[in-house]
Amino acid sequence: MTRNFRIKKYKDHNRPKLKFVVRSNVTGGKWERRFFETQAEAKTYAAQKEIELLNQGTEGMNFPTELRVMAHRASEQLEPYGRTIADAAQFYVKHLAAESRSIPLRQAVDELIANRRDAGFSRRYCGI
Repeated sequence: MTRNFRIKKYKDHNRPKLKFVVRSNVTGGKWERRFFETQAEAKTYAAQKEIELLNQGTEGMNFPTELRVMAHRASEQLEPYGRTIADAAQFYVKHLAAESRSIPLRQAVDELIANRRDAGFSRRYCGI
């Protein structure tokens, strides 16, 4: 089995309590490091992360926990209505698109009057 989380001894005079570091490059880019006071803590962390990686895959490990929790809560809120997060996102995108097209009432009234005038309607129908 390939180990994605490696434990190394760590020595830093500025942080003497921290004796071990767990390194990983699971994200495929930047190395990540977590520091621990004991080897047991480092081993426990590495083992938990290996299990998490096995269960969720690389994509799951890169998906921020905050978003995962947010998605779970949103899903629970939508469940009583038989809707999904995708339904909610689609609805909200439509709402934002409609909102971005909205104009002030005064401008809308002026455009309506101008359209009626240009179409040749009477002054009374145009509201002038």
